Amino acid sequence: MITGRLDPVEVVAFAAAFTETIGSVPAVGAIHAEPFHLANQLASAGFASHGRAGWVAETTDSPTRAGTYGATQVTDPEALHREADEVTGAVRCAAWSSSRSNPPRSARRAE
Repeated sequence: MITGRLDPVEVVAFAAAFTETIGSVPAVGAIHAEPFHLANQLASAGFASHGRAGWVAETTDSPTRAGTYGATQVTDPEALHREADEVTGAVRCAAWSSSRSNPPRSARRAE
């Protein structure tokens, strides 16, 4: 039995090819994420959707998510938001420097 799910950014990039007016905003984990890789994924979604993509930075963590990145779980709410702010800022910076038009839009979602 295979468990798991498709990456939300890849789903947005794929679905963008089938629409011309609908924007998509996937929820993407910002905890433990490497900003460079996340920025590239979001830039690809923005390119595929002709600028109709954004992202919601999730600020949740779990032992499973932390283990996926080889890290320890972050349980302090202030530390979660601080890391999410750092990742969001770095992704914005990378998006602006790599894509002069249509950088991804972001919002932070706490659960």
